Amino acid sequence: MLNSSSLGNYLPADILRLIFENLVGDSTTLACAGLVSRLWRTHSLPLLLKDVDLSSHNNGRLPQYEMPSLPLLRGVVMSDYSDEYRPRNLVPRQRAFLHLMTDRPELAMHVKTFTWTLVWIDFDEDGLSDIDLGTWDVFSRMQRVARLDLASLHNIHDQPYIRQNPSRLFPAVTHLRLVGWMHRGLVKAIVTSLDASKLCCLKLDHLQEEGALPNGEPMPQDLSSEHLDNPGDPYDDEGIDDKLWARQERGDAGIFPGPMWFPLRLLRQHCLASITYLQIKLGPFTESIDLRNSVTMFHETAEFIRR
Repeated sequence: MLNSSSLGNYLPADILRLIFENLVGDSTTLACAGLVSRLWRTHSLPLLLKDVDLSSHNNGRLPQYEMPSLPLLRGVVMSDYSDEYRPRNLVPRQRAFLHLMTDRPELAMHVKTFTWTLVWIDFDEDGLSDIDLGTWDVFSRMQRVARLDLASLHNIHDQPYIRQNPSRLFPAVTHLRLVGWMHRGLVKAIVTSLDASKLCCLKLDHLQEEGALPNGEPMPQDLSSEHLDNPGDPYDDEGIDDKLWARQERGDAGIFPGPMWFPLRLLRQHCLASITYLQIKLGPFTESIDLRNSVTMFHETAEFIRR
């Protein structure tokens, strides 16, 4: 009787690939198939990596689910420190993926759908590990990702590396979803790298500016609250005009926390012939945020739709 290992050696490679292609999406079975033999692993591993989901932000933890004791100030998507929403094995699994992509960088080109939650540090840790410091290198190799669902759900601001991403990320994206608090450099690296003419779907779900000082460091919350600008009638305010935006880009002006509107401004400057779906979710207006970002978000959304 042939065992599974010897059977694999008798099957032509193209037959094996067809079998494994029918298992795409069934990561458990594909992973088990890779344990049968070296040959099976060679053919199953690229398909196992086709759809990578190492996330927690799709487990129901959006602002409307926050605890009453953690009020939704500024529309925050809070760091998910509860294992009800973030599996205890999430960070170890993410690090295992980073190790694999570091050891075998050619595999990064097989990833087509990528869902990832940036939490960075595990429950009982105080800082980044060595492999965490390779995250941006791994992300920069994933040049064939077409569907990107990326969330930032962390509450660490003392780790400079998280804001040191490369200037070009995920250039093949056609379906983009961004969730949570992100620094402007990360979002800009994604939005300016993709081909806007091929963008089909854009979702900005409570996407927020983390706030930044002119030198690029995060803006402290007390400083943000002290200097925010809330007009008496937000509907009469012009928001962030091109002049102020240019000053922010040059590092001559700070960036206040609030809805992140600039991806829409960047994208509408290009041909958007393929886009068929737009979804934007915003946090509530509060007196603790600079309303100019919210007003600008409404203006930019309207201009984007007109475009």
